[in-house]
Amino acid sequence: MKQPSLLWKALMLAALPAAVLFATAWMVSRPYGVWLALAEPLVLALGLYGVVWALMERRMLVCGAVATSMIAVTVVLHEGPATEVALQGGSEEIRALRGCSVLGKPAEGPVRLLTWTVDHGPHLIDDIKQVIATHPDIVLLNGTDNPDIGAQLQEAMDGEVKFFKGSISSGGSMVVTRGSFQFCGGEKDEWLVDLPSMEPNGAQAMLGFPYVPNIGVVPLVFTHLDSPAGVLDASAWAERVVEGAETVAATVRTVGGRGVVLVGDMQAPSSASVASRFWVASGLTLAVTGPNWPNDVAGIPFLSQHALDQVWVGSGWRVQATRVLEIGDQRRSAVMVDLVAAR
Repeated sequence: MKQPSLLWKALMLAALPAAVLFATAWMVSRPYGVWLALAEPLVLALGLYGVVWALMERRMLVCGAVATSMIAVTVVLHEGPATEVALQGGSEEIRALRGCSVLGKPAEGPVRLLTWTVDHGPHLIDDIKQVIATHPDIVLLNGTDNPDIGAQLQEAMDGEVKFFKGSISSGGSMVVTRGSFQFCGGEKDEWLVDLPSMEPNGAQAMLGFPYVPNIGVVPLVFTHLDSPAGVLDASAWAERVVEGAETVAATVRTVGGRGVVLVGDMQAPSSASVASRFWVASGLTLAVTGPNWPNDVAGIPFLSQHALDQVWVGSGWRVQATRVLEIGDQRRSAVMVDLVAAR
């Protein structure tokens, strides 16, 4: 069989970056973009390997094509055009809460938030001592509704705790505030929004108005999107994450107010614009932090690649500082964010 000529090889290599560019642009605008964002470090590592191999073999055309393709992937993932979205309105129950967010006196700050998605484990209750040592104003834990942990935090913070039942795999969640949770026009001080999930209570958003002494009321939306149920669930899971992000963003937009804060396990990095565009459309800005996942792969320590636990804030806040805290033997690190009122 006749081998392709050098010209044809050059043309195919020249077309590679364009093909990669269009393929990446197609993926990032669809639920597959969640997986592409998660796989970005692996894709870039493989691309770097290809560049090094091509240099060693003195194949300059291959080197240029692979390097240009890597640049195309990075640019589209982080700087590519994000499709504008029109958010639907939230439920009537959520709309009734708008006055408590919009008309209330803005919190002055500074307020310290700590969010952490944890694994079940016997040492978790001991790890909470390190959380307490950071002197947080609001603690948000995904992955546990252990009453002993909640009581330990509540006592140390001299505040109030809210527990939220989860699925078998999600493990529940809790929110602890220094101070108390405020009522809004009735007898409730917490509101739940169910999100797409494989199991009942597998994904939720919780809305509340924690009052922190000397700071004020912080309209807070705390969420955890659904986890994948395995390899065969890959495509459906990405769709659930995108649908969940849209629902949460609609809740944030409906509640409104410059002081609203969205915190939780987003399951996808902010570079997954197919999901994060909804947070932006709701009027929020990301509090940029370092990566907090994964701390290990198959039990082997690993360099964290993505910030899956995120904090998004309304225009009434300014991010003063952020930290990623490695606590205990967990697959994720805790994320701490200090907020002050925007002037």
